[in-house]
Amino acid sequence: MRISGIVFLFLLLRAFSQEANAQACADYHTRACPIPDFSYYYDQQSTSVSLRVGEKAEVNIVVFELTDYFVSVCSHRKFKNINLRILDDASGRKVLFDNAAESYVDSVKFTNNATKKLILEILVPEEGNDKSDTRERCVGVLVAKRINVDAF
Repeated sequence: MRISGIVFLFLLLRAFSQEANAQACADYHTRACPIPDFSYYYDQQSTSVSLRVGEKAEVNIVVFELTDYFVSVCSHRKFKNINLRILDDASGRKVLFDNAAESYVDSVKFTNNATKKLILEILVPEEGNDKSDTRERCVGVLVAKRINVDAF
């Protein structure tokens, strides 16, 4: 009986620590991902996730016509590379942007001419990161936008 109580206590503490880590990442993007300048404003589609090396997350967003967007990823300093891919949801997940082809830059700006659904795919690749590191760490995804006044 005594050993099962200790095991139960251990499992309970582990569950609370994982939940606390997920909660610590809840607003990570607001603290760690900067907006490029004051002409952009924060989009509520921004989010944070908790990932390990080799894990992937997807964030579905809607982008609106005649709007400039700034999308960035930021992470705990232990992650050296974060792969950000932007996929067009309507065209069978066609890749519109992949930062792996651009030395893992942490942000991209683009102008959107039609309202559509996009998928932001975030991956912590083994390339450039410590493969033996098994800890979950925070990754922020910031979406910022501004009205494209040149389009009017």
